[in-house]
Amino acid sequence: MIEPLIKDSLIRLSTATQACGNHVNAASDRGQNADEQAAMITREIDTLDSLFAEHRRRLHPQLAHFLANRSYAKALAFLGGEAEGIPAAARGKNHE
Repeated sequence: MIEPLIKDSLIRLSTATQACGNHVNAASDRGQNADEQAAMITREIDTLDSLFAEHRRRLHPQLAHFLANRSYAKALAFLGGEAEGIPAAARGKNHE
């Protein structure tokens, strides 16, 4: 199943974007760490794009919708990951 690979990539992306946001707020942490986080974000988006392109037809329609629209937080919530910042109504009844 491809969903665990997608979920792992979404978790790495979420972690990198949160870390990058923290670096923006801390002037002393700018530089190499921020560059590494930006590279990880780019790499994970590329990974998600590739996984989506290759497995689109086998994915649940709602997950495919989230990935197609780059709604990565919603995709992660759909897969049972962290749903921080996602309203319950956006997660659907099965994913609250």
